[in-house]
Amino acid sequence: MLALVLTETAAVSQSPAAYGVAMELLDACRRAHGHDVIFVGRPLAAGYPGGSSLIPTRVETALRGISAKTVSVSWLGDSMLQPDESYLMYGHSNPGGSILELQHYLPVKSDRARKALQFYASAMPKPGYVTLLGVVEVGRHPDVERSLPLTGLRIRLRSDGFAKDIFTENNGTFSAAGTPPGRLELTPFLPESLKVFDIKTLTYTADADECVPEVLFVVPRD
Repeated sequence: MLALVLTETAAVSQSPAAYGVAMELLDACRRAHGHDVIFVGRPLAAGYPGGSSLIPTRVETALRGISAKTVSVSWLGDSMLQPDESYLMYGHSNPGGSILELQHYLPVKSDRARKALQFYASAMPKPGYVTLLGVVEVGRHPDVERSLPLTGLRIRLRSDGFAKDIFTENNGTFSAAGTPPGRLELTPFLPESLKVFDIKTLTYTADADECVPEVLFVVPRD
């Protein structure tokens, strides 16, 4: 992936596809930082919009802040939870932990939920630390819309007193949680024939609990 720190608007060397993937990962990272309970659950009864009753829910996969096999979910949103359908659920637990206040959910079969779950499996964000996420692309020119992801690329991540090697997945994505805040430095180990389009984007200063999205755009050397 090529290293371009993302803002809310696309940079010149990002393809629309890479930018979209990075924004989906950024959304998953921010939701993880914003909720103390994350799990895959299956409602055992329908949850109606604004309903006052609690929804019994089976916990299929516990990701953060939950150990029970079933929970009672309160849901005041404007859409209905369907029984016997699995969802990626975000929320907050009450002091006793027996009731979950559901804040957001995604059907597990959706593409966004699938990508979020893949991200959490490799880099669940940790409170007080930086979460790095991104995509590596390779192309001949930044204006080319379609670029191929660079798979299996080793990237060395350094921060204050911290160093870690991470590798890109089959779709070109990479991630690292638990990075100390401060100055981040990325060093991709590229073939001699390739270079990072803009080397200034290989460094970034991040605060605690920050999600740092990167698109590393690699081009052939002249």
